[in-house]
Amino acid sequence: MRDHPIPQDVVGYKFHIVGNMTLKQFAEVALGVVIAVIIYNTNLIGIVKWTLIILSAGFGVIIAFVPIEERPLDHWITTFFKIIYNPTKYYWKKETEIPFAFTHQKREKTKEEEAFEIDLTPARRQRIKEYLSSVGDQKPTDSFDDEENIKIRDVLALYENVQVTEITATPRKVKPNLVPKVRNLAKKSQDMVENSENIIFQQQQQTNKKIEIASADKTILQPVPETIPINKTIEIPKETISTNESLPFPKQPTTPNTIVGMVLTQDNKLVDQAVITIKTTQGQVVSSLKTNLLGQFSLSTALPNGTYIISVEKTDFQFTEKTLTLSGKIITPLEIRSV
Repeated sequence: MRDHPIPQDVVGYKFHIVGNMTLKQFAEVALGVVIAVIIYNTNLIGIVKWTLIILSAGFGVIIAFVPIEERPLDHWITTFFKIIYNPTKYYWKKETEIPFAFTHQKREKTKEEEAFEIDLTPARRQRIKEYLSSVGDQKPTDSFDDEENIKIRDVLALYENVQVTEITATPRKVKPNLVPKVRNLAKKSQDMVENSENIIFQQQQQTNKKIEIASADKTILQPVPETIPINKTIEIPKETISTNESLPFPKQPTTPNTIVGMVLTQDNKLVDQAVITIKTTQGQVVSSLKTNLLGQFSLSTALPNGTYIISVEKTDFQFTEKTLTLSGKIITPLEIRSV
């Protein structure tokens, strides 16, 4: 496969002196020879002098006629120094963008707008007002509007002559004042009561006779004695409830027989929404309340003196019933713990 030919400089014109030797190549060779002549005229040692003369002359010839990668040596030298002194790191910096709302610029008036001015002197204004009042509000009308206006006039004309008929109100009849009469019926009512009592007594005698006749052949039944309800007593737990003065209450009770307390677990965790029931020794429920989020409960009303049974109910927890005796003294906060 043939190599692609290297593009040649067909635009730029180069002056050739002898054959393919350009003016630039001749100047580079001449520069090397001139430097060699200058070194020859110095008073340097012979070895150093001739070494520098050969190097300068040879360097000029190499620059002019010996290409490297099909490019002259002077090109590589200039490119080397350009790359050395050019920056190798570039930093990107974002430019601030002004929002569109703040980019508005006030439009400058053109010469035509500046030249056009309205004359608003008092005399001019008066003329304009007179002209507008003389012209009036005239709008072009069509046949549809004319017909509509005619119908509106006809409807309004119907209500111009309105006859009002007078209505005579009927006079109000006044009822006469009626005075109630009271009759003396005391004697008749007493006679009726006596007659009714006699009738009831006779009916009772007749029913008693019928019962005696029906029960003559039967055994006599003894009357059932009335049962008197006896107060039911329940089993009283032996364990008394414990108290603790160091429980975190914002205000200690100051009224006797007022119950406050806290429900806790064995590992000192608060038990909220627990149902506390206070009963008497006969099983009568005196009060029932719930604990708050801090496990606290309080009874606002004072209880009478006596012995009470306190029970606690809460899902996933077990509590034993305990007794509390009230004797008209201030009670320290109660401490109830789960089993």
